[in-house]
Amino acid sequence: MSSQPLFAHVTINIPRICKTMYMKVRHDERIFDLIYRVINSTGLKETNSYRLFGSSENFVQIPSEELCSCLFFTSYDTLYLLTKEPRVISVIYENRKSTIAFDNDAESSELVTHAIRCLGLPLDEMIFVLFDPIKNVVYPLDIPVQTDFLVLRPFTSITSQFLFNPSACNIEASSSSFHILTFSKQILSPLLKSLLLKIHTHIKRDKAETFTLCELSQTKVEEIFQNYSKEDILDDLSDEEDISLLFFILSMHRKSYIPIEIHKMIAAFMHSKNDTEKYNFLYVVISLIPLCSQCLIIELCNCFHLMYSNTDLIQILAKIIFPNSQNQKSEESFITFLLLFHQWVLRLPKSNKKLKLYHKKLVIIEDVNPKVGKSIRGDVQIENEDELKDFEFNPEIIPILEKLMCKKDDLKEDHDVAKFNEMNKKLEKMSKLNLKKKQLIAKLQEKLEK
Repeated sequence: MSSQPLFAHVTINIPRICKTMYMKVRHDERIFDLIYRVINSTGLKETNSYRLFGSSENFVQIPSEELCSCLFFTSYDTLYLLTKEPRVISVIYENRKSTIAFDNDAESSELVTHAIRCLGLPLDEMIFVLFDPIKNVVYPLDIPVQTDFLVLRPFTSITSQFLFNPSACNIEASSSSFHILTFSKQILSPLLKSLLLKIHTHIKRDKAETFTLCELSQTKVEEIFQNYSKEDILDDLSDEEDISLLFFILSMHRKSYIPIEIHKMIAAFMHSKNDTEKYNFLYVVISLIPLCSQCLIIELCNCFHLMYSNTDLIQILAKIIFPNSQNQKSEESFITFLLLFHQWVLRLPKSNKKLKLYHKKLVIIEDVNPKVGKSIRGDVQIENEDELKDFEFNPEIIPILEKLMCKKDDLKEDHDVAKFNEMNKKLEKMSKLNLKKKQLIAKLQEKLEK
C-alpha cells in the first residue's frame, strides 16, 4: 500500500516583481519543480536563472535538488525567489553577525529588511542604516549594494530637537554614498553646533585647562529652548553658562548613547594596558554605535580635545555617554583615549602631528616640540628619537571585526567570572562577620556566667 503524499502551504516573496505567492507543495516534490511552478504562475522568464532562498538566522540558498519536505517544520521565517547568482553579504550588528545571500539588482533597503529579520531586531522601534566601515560612508536605501561587508546601525537612540536635526541633511540625490564627516556636520542641531563652537573658541582663546560650571536659571533655559532656532539666542551667555547648558542638554534625556552590548565590550577591552590593542578596538567599535552617537562624539572631540587630561571633564563626559555605568575606569579611559587620539581613531583630517610608538606607548609628536610626546598617561620625554617607531593608524577593519564577533562569548565568560569573584568576596566578608558575631556572643556568654 503506497503512502499518501504530505502537503503544506508556503509563502514565497519575489522582490523583482514586488509580489508574494502562496503555494501548495508536496513533500516529495523537488525545489526546482516548485520554482518552475512559481515562475509559470507569475509570467517570469529565464527559468534557470532563479533560486529559492530561506531566511532564518542567516539568509541562505536552498539547493534546487532538495525535496520540498525540507520546507516542512523548518526554521525558515520567509522564503524568497531571487536570481541565480546573488551577492553574499556579511552584515554586522553590535556583537552579532549574519550572512545574507542578496539579489544584485535589489535596493539596499531590502537588505536592511532581511538583516533585521535574520538578526531578530524590532521592526517598528528604530530606523536602521547601512554603513561601510572601510570607506567610512553611509549608503542611501534606494540604491543597489556595492560591497560584501556592511554594518547595520541604528540611526539614533535619542530623539531631541536640541541635539539632532535630521531634516537638515542635504545629500545629493545622485550620490551613491555619503561620508560620516559630511553627515556629522549636518545632523547636529544649530543650537548644539553654536554651543560647541563658542566653547571651543573659549578653550583656544584662553588656553583653558579647567572650566567652571554654574547654576542656570530656569527662566533663561526656558527662553533658550523656546527660541532655540534663533542664531543670536546664545549671545548673552557667559563661558560658564555655555558649558553648563551644553552638559544639561546632553544629559537631560538620561539615555545611553552607547548600546548595552557595545558598552560591555568597551568595559572589557579598555582594561588592556596595550595601547595598540585599545587603538585597534576603538578604531572599529566606533563604527558599531548608533550613527548620531558617532556624529556627536566626533564633534565633542573636536571641541574638547585640548582638555584631554582634565579629570573633571573626563568624568562628566563619561557620566553623560554612559549614564548606567558598567566600569567607571574603563569608561573614563574610553573618553580620554578618544579625546587624545581622535584625529586618527575617528579618521578626521590630520594636522602636522605624528602618531608614533615609544617603548610600546602610543604618543603624539609635534614638530614644534619633538622631544615630548603626549600619551594617555601624561607627557613622555623622548630621550632617544631612534626608538620612536611608526604606527599603523589605519588597521584592517574586517579581521578586527571578525575577531570581536568571535570574542563575544569570551567577554560573556569573563563577565561571569568577574561576577563569580565578586560573589566570593561578598561571601568571604559574610564569613568574617559571622566569625566576629560568634566571638562576641562567646564573650557575652562568658561575662554572664561570671
